[in-house]
Amino acid sequence: MDLSLGLAPALAPSRPASAVRGTGAADLALGSAARDAAGPPPPGASSTDGNIRVRGAQVGKDWIAQLHEWWLQHSYYPRQAARDGEDGTVVVHVKVNRDGKVEMVDIESRSGSQWLDAGAQAVFRGATLPPFPPTTPENEADLDITIDYILVRR
Repeated sequence: MDLSLGLAPALAPSRPASAVRGTGAADLALGSAARDAAGPPPPGASSTDGNIRVRGAQVGKDWIAQLHEWWLQHSYYPRQAARDGEDGTVVVHVKVNRDGKVEMVDIESRSGSQWLDAGAQAVFRGATLPPFPPTTPENEADLDITIDYILVRR
């Protein structure tokens, strides 16, 4: 799984691979731009690159990179979706406060799979993301995140 935010895609972390054992490799990229682009994460606050949109706070590219690392540690490919051969794109809206506490998560656009939609929402529900940098004056941010669940079959 990969929430690459403009970084080159990576292989799924070890935890998700065990969830899809026997079904082939799993790759969870964040939007098509993430699969096709290389280089650093998107610049600063209010960034829009087709993968993530940050509104309401000037969090900067370092925070986006920390969010990427957080995603690599916490994301997974839902076992039921892997078992059923389901993939698709989910857009989640996440409201996070300056301490990183997720205050709300909603599905903005569904994938067509109840398992993928629930998995995308579950990763963020009640989570604590990286805190905002101390220089960020705003108290909260809205994140719109596009997640492509791609089941790689062999």
